Amino acid sequence: MYKDCNILSPLLDLPYDISNDDCIMWLYQIYNEVYKENPIMFKSKEVWMRESPQINNMDESFLHLLCGFECKRVYEERAVRLLWTKDIIENEPCIHNCDCEKIFLWRVKNKVKLRA
Repeated sequence: MYKDCNILSPLLDLPYDISNDDCIMWLYQIYNEVYKENPIMFKSKEVWMRESPQINNMDESFLHLLCGFECKRVYEERAVRLLWTKDIIENEPCIHNCDCEKIFLWRVKNKVKLRA
């Protein structure tokens, strides 16, 4: 499990209740700054973040990070860890002795996908 890894950013301190639209917009602003303005790099290659379909004018990948596959609700546990995905991918393999899991990679139609 990654939760004890030394490379992880601190949990986000949400300024609003997770059910508040202002909280989602605040998180989306962070997502844009962290993931879109400064793309994730994995083994010297840029990781493509899925932008479409747009859901309520937000990237599908952002909502996936917060909601998971079914996107029925936003999970606070996922929201406060929004920065962790980038931390994990960019620091693979982990250089610390903290028993991190490895990133799972798979190939789809000439593209390599990864899951942290």
